[in-house]
Amino acid sequence: MEPQPMSLLGFPGIRDEDGLIVQDHTQGSLREFTVHKLLNNGLNRVMLCDWHSALPSPITFPEFPSLHASKHGFGDWQRVVVTKRLSHLTKPVESIEELKILKSLPPHPNVISLYDYFTVTPENPVAQAMWQYELYIVMEAMEGHLYHFLRTRRPSNAPHRPFTAGLVSSIFHQIVSGIQHIHSNGFFHRDIIPENILVTTTGLGHYLEPSNRTETSKMHTDVIATLKLADFGIARPISSEPPYTEYVTTRWYRSPEVLLFARHYTPAVDMWAIGAVMAEVVNLQPLFPGIDQVDQLTNVVTVLGTPGKGGEHAEGDEVTRPRQIYDLRGFPVGGGPWPDGWKLVADVGTTFPQVLVHTSCISSL
Repeated sequence: MEPQPMSLLGFPGIRDEDGLIVQDHTQGSLREFTVHKLLNNGLNRVMLCDWHSALPSPITFPEFPSLHASKHGFGDWQRVVVTKRLSHLTKPVESIEELKILKSLPPHPNVISLYDYFTVTPENPVAQAMWQYELYIVMEAMEGHLYHFLRTRRPSNAPHRPFTAGLVSSIFHQIVSGIQHIHSNGFFHRDIIPENILVTTTGLGHYLEPSNRTETSKMHTDVIATLKLADFGIARPISSEPPYTEYVTTRWYRSPEVLLFARHYTPAVDMWAIGAVMAEVVNLQPLFPGIDQVDQLTNVVTVLGTPGKGGEHAEGDEVTRPRQIYDLRGFPVGGGPWPDGWKLVADVGTTFPQVLVHTSCISSL
C-alpha cells in the first residue's frame, strides 16, 4: 500500500505516574503517523507506521530506545512503530486486560514494549450513540515473527537449513527469559505460538557449537536474532479467579489439560507451549500438528505415551499402569502418572489413545 499520512486527535493527553500517557477527558493531543503497511486486516487492525508526533515533555528518545535513530537493525533512522487498533469498545479503557498488562509489565529485552496508547471517538453516528470508541496501542516494531523465521529455513523447493545449535540455544534462552519475566510479574500469557514471538535479525554472528569430550568445539556462523514475546490479548493475571476460558492458544501448542477443556490451569500451559515451539525450532516442523481436538490429543500421546492413572488406580492392566520410558540416550521421557488427566478425559466421555512411544521419535527432539 502507498504510504498514507494519518492524524488522530487522541485522548488521553497527559502522563501517569508510570510515565505513560493516560486518559484525561479534558484535552487531547494530536498523534501523527504515516501508515506504511497493513500487518493484519482482521477486527483488530495492526499497522506499521512512522511516528511523527512530538513526544510529550519530558519524554525523550533515551526512554524509548527502540525509537532512537540507530545505525544498525530494523527501522534504521526511522521512528518505526506498530499501532494496534481495537474497535467497537464500550467498557472503560482501564478495564482492557491487554492494556493493563502492557502497562504493568516493567521493561524487558525479550518482551515487546508499550510506547503510547490513546482513544478515538469514531465518526460513525451509530457508534457514537452506542458510546463506542477505538483504542490505539502503540508498540515497538520488529522485523517479523518466529513463524516467518522458520519458513526461511524450510523452503518448499530446497533442502531445509537447520539453525545452528548456538542459535537454537539463544532462541530458547530469550523465549524463556521473556516468559519468566511475565510470570514473575504475576501474569501468564496463554498464547505462546510462533506468530506471537517477534524476531529482528541484525547480521551474522559466530556460535560455539557444543561438543563431546573427544571433539574440539567449532565455531559456526548464523544470524543474530532478537526475540520478544508479544500479543497479550488473552493473557491474564495468575491471581485471577478460575474458571478460565477454554480457548488458550492455537491448537498445536495447547497443553493436554486445555485440550481436555480444563477450566482450572496454571502458568504451566505457557511452558508446554514453549516446549512445542522449541521442538519446532529444532526440527523445522510442528511437533503436534493435530487437525482437530481428538487428533491433537492423539498426536501428544503418540509422542509421549499414554499417561498412567496413578494413585489408587495404579494397580491394574498394563496399559494404565505408569511406565517409565527412556529415549535412545537413556534419558526418561513422558509425563508419568496423570490421575487428573484421566478424570478430565472421562468427563468429556472419551479415553486416551493407547499408543506405545517409539524412542526414535523422542530422540530426534
